Amino acid sequence: MTNSAISEFMENNFQNDLFWDAVRQRKNDVALEVFKQDNFELDIYRTIDNGDNILIWAIKNKARDVIDHIFKLPKESIEALVNYKNSNNNNSNALFYAVNNNDIETIKQIKELGFSISPETIDLYNLNADQVEIETLQTLDWDKDLLNLKELHRFDGKIFNYISYGIKYREATSLVKKLIQLEEFDPFYQDDKTALRPYFTSRYYKHRQHVEGISNLILKKMHELDPKKAKKIASGFLGLRGHKLKP
Repeated sequence: MTNSAISEFMENNFQNDLFWDAVRQRKNDVALEVFKQDNFELDIYRTIDNGDNILIWAIKNKARDVIDHIFKLPKESIEALVNYKNSNNNNSNALFYAVNNNDIETIKQIKELGFSISPETIDLYNLNADQVEIETLQTLDWDKDLLNLKELHRFDGKIFNYISYGIKYREATSLVKKLIQLEEFDPFYQDDKTALRPYFTSRYYKHRQHVEGISNLILKKMHELDPKKAKKIASGFLGLRGHKLKP
């Protein structure tokens, strides 16, 4: 190994140490200046003490300039950063934090590079649903199959989609209400496996306090789409009693 190679190696190590020290101290301006150096090669596999990689850290700290610079790296480096899961925090990844922080610009950057933004990539039920905005969910642009039919959760042998599964769990209620508002959510959606599952589930568990109002939201959307069909369903089906829409 030549002296110049050794010097280059030592210099890059020093710069990475400086960069990560700035990250740990939340000195975004210092971290960015080091990052922008022509001869700086970011160690993409380094993490800070809580296990976050640089992309997750930048998203959580709203370091927009750092994020933009990350997306100038070679695609394989970006892919490693996007796909990384923090085992110290429910295996959450960069997309999870982008959604959780309503970082629409980063979601678009991830999406434009062709990385998956499907629901199972995000770990929906660990989101802080109260703070996730409708515009953020719309940016994900999930199609009807993903939103209404994806077979990700099984309970008592039955297949539940995201919305009907979420109805069963108190912590998911806020997210359920927001998903119902999405244009892609079709309350009439069904095939040979699933028939009106979200509405049926919300009616079946109506006695639970956290479910109150969800069946009304779904029925309201039914009325907006097809009043005649909604009225027929609300009169009772599959052993459920009639349901009167509340204003």
